[in-house]
Amino acid sequence: MLKRYAMAVVLTLFFVTPSVAGDFFAAIKERAEQGDVAAQETLCGMFYFGKNVMQNYEQAYIWASLAAAQSPAPEYAAEVRDEVAKKLPPKDLIAAQQRAAELQEKIAANAKNP
Repeated sequence: MLKRYAMAVVLTLFFVTPSVAGDFFAAIKERAEQGDVAAQETLCGMFYFGKNVMQNYEQAYIWASLAAAQSPAPEYAAEVRDEVAKKLPPKDLIAAQQRAAELQEKIAANAKNP
C-alpha cells in the first residue's frame, strides 16, 4: 500500500526542484491546515519519505491522521496512518495523536467560521 502512496508522492513532487521546494511546502502546508485532504496526503508522503523535508514519522502520522478523518474515502489514509504508527515509539505516537486532534479541532473551527 505504501508503494502506491510513494508513487503518488513522487509524481506530485517530481518537478519540485530544491529552489522552489520551500515555497511548495509552505503552500501545501497552508492548504493542509485549511482541511485540503490532497494537501494533507502530500505532506504525509513528504515527511514519510523525507522528500524536500527532513524525514519525520511523527509529522507523517499527523497528516495521514487528518486525511483519514476528513477524506470521503478514509480507508487508504487510515491504512497509511496505521503503517506509520508502527514506526513510532509510544510516547511519540501519543504526541502525534494529540497534535492531530488539536489540528482537527482547528480545521473544524475554521470551517464553521471562515
